[in-house]
Amino acid sequence: MENTICANPRCRNSIPKISALLTRARERDMPVVYSLTHAGNVSDIAYPLSPATQDPVVKSNVDKFYETDLDKILHDRRIQTVVITGYAANGAVLHTATAAAFRGYNVVIPVEGMSAPNPYAEQYTAWHMLNSPGTRNRAILTKMNLIAFCH
Repeated sequence: MENTICANPRCRNSIPKISALLTRARERDMPVVYSLTHAGNVSDIAYPLSPATQDPVVKSNVDKFYETDLDKILHDRRIQTVVITGYAANGAVLHTATAAAFRGYNVVIPVEGMSAPNPYAEQYTAWHMLNSPGTRNRAILTKMNLIAFCH
């Protein structure tokens, strides 16, 4: 949710929703990992979603596993399920979620936490995650208020 790319209303409207989920995750001491575009900086992240000092940050193209330490970060923390939010649904959310599923992670995508310039891109991402042979057995689409954090 870099300010430079999260400029349309659909993206901006998802920030408070993601912020509420982030707060719930932090209250349960859940690890949070941030991703940026190649040109992004931590200071570009929308203020309500600012990372804590201990939060790892990776920088990559649309697949945030590509040429980053993301898999190692998750593996070292014994993470089995990832919750993915962000912009753009049909970019980083789709490709990072797919890459996570290919690596054996369970993937949870809260639909109100992924946005794109138009609803079709969001719908396509949802359809793809639930129907693609590589993701359909690992992906869950849900609403944020239905996510429960436990250790």
